[in-house]
Amino acid sequence: MHNTVDNIEWVFKQDAEELLVSLKEILTKLGYKTIRQEDDLFLFAKGSVPVMVVAHVDIVHNQQPSIIFHDQRYNVLWSPTGLGADDRAGVLGILNILEKGYNLMCYLRIMRKVVVLVRTVLPMS
Repeated sequence: MHNTVDNIEWVFKQDAEELLVSLKEILTKLGYKTIRQEDDLFLFAKGSVPVMVVAHVDIVHNQQPSIIFHDQRYNVLWSPTGLGADDRAGVLGILNILEKGYNLMCYLRIMRKVVVLVRTVLPMS
């Protein structure tokens, strides 16, 4: 997965649930045996190196970007609807590390659903 503009747009264009499915497929192809996904809230893959990398896959925007622009002068991506780039940059960082052969533990989660779950279990007073 050599990060070029052409092959990283999918990370930004998928919603959180779709991205978790895609990441599960990628982790399986990379040889991860233990992959756990519960209630579509998170994805955990146990690696052989005792280091865990974490990213959340949801974004704060109401919709996924349909158009992504590449500013070649500054080598940045942007979209009028926002990219959710803090979240998705973490995902791309993890994929780059895994591509280099490091078999790390991975934890990818949908943050907003976890917050809803916590509020349900621990009601606010």
